[in-house]
Order: sequence, then structure tokens, then C-alpha cells
Amino acid sequence: MSNPRSVPRRVSAVGTTALVIATMTGCAAAATQPTPALRPACGPPSITLTGATGGPETLNGVLGVATKLSVDVNDVSGSHVISGSVVVARPGSTADGGDPAGLPTTAAALPANQIATSTLAAGSAPARTISLSFAPSNPGSYPIMFIGKYQTTDDCSAIGTPETDAAHTMNFIVPLGTITVP
Repeated sequence: MSNPRSVPRRVSAVGTTALVIATMTGCAAAATQPTPALRPACGPPSITLTGATGGPETLNGVLGVATKLSVDVNDVSGSHVISGSVVVARPGSTADGGDPAGLPTTAAALPANQIATSTLAAGSAPARTISLSFAPSNPGSYPIMFIGKYQTTDDCSAIGTPETDAAHTMNFIVPLGTITVP
């Protein structure tokens, strides 16, 4: 049977972590803790085919004729690209990422599936461009991807210097589109 003098439980989250105020026979007690500062999510850099209208692009290729690609690499919200490559992969390759030992054999991140690559020059500029020409020798749909690594500032601010430890260094893969050759 409930005590008629007890006060119901309440939850409060104003300026503190959520509290449960429990009561016993009419006496209320509460403990508070300051809310830890929430760290903003550091976004990955922006990687796009130059002139792309949004999303992966489908480019028409011709057997034996070079398709010229230009890729814009832009740092975003405290992230900085430290290395990377534009990759044209074998038809059927996938954008899987992670530990190389655990990747499927179709992953474009595996060198065996990369037909053409162009490596981003090292630098501190927040906006860079990388170019690649690829002349397909067989019909198919050739995935275009950017495979890289970036670092973030501790608080994801655009003005800080990126940290160089493992917790602030991320590998990433960005599918940019395909070159389709009939």
C-alpha cells in the first residue's frame, strides 16, 4: 500500500543531467551533477566531383578514350584531409571500408581492385583539387571513389589545429559515381 504523504517521482533535465527525485514518507532528496559538455559531431570532409549536381554522378565513357575526372576536396568543421586518392575500380567493386584483413574481395579499397588512382598532394590548404584520367579498355560500370584519411580538432572547431592521435584520425570512403561504358 502506498504512503499518502509520499510525493510522486519527477524527472528534471534543466541544466543538469536527468534527475530522478525519489521520495520517502514525504521527504524529498536529490543529487545533481553538471551536464558534461557535449562535443559536436565532426563531419567528414566534403569530397565531390567538380561540377557535380549532388550525389554520385554517372558519366558516360567510351572504350579507349580517356575520361578526365576532377575532384574537389574541402575540409569541413574542424576536419582536415591528410591523405587520399581518387580511385577508379573494377566493375562490381564496392565501397566497403574498414580493416583491410576483413574487407570483402570486391572492396574498392583493396589495391587489386583499383584500375587507376591519383593521390592527393599533401598540404594544409582547406580546399584542394585532385585530377585523374581513365581510359576504359572493356565495357562495364567502373566505380569512382575517394579513399582517404582525415584528422579532426578536439572540439571540431574550424579554427583549431587537428589532433594527430588515433582517436582523432579517421579513414573514410566516398562513392563519387560511375563511368559507364556500353
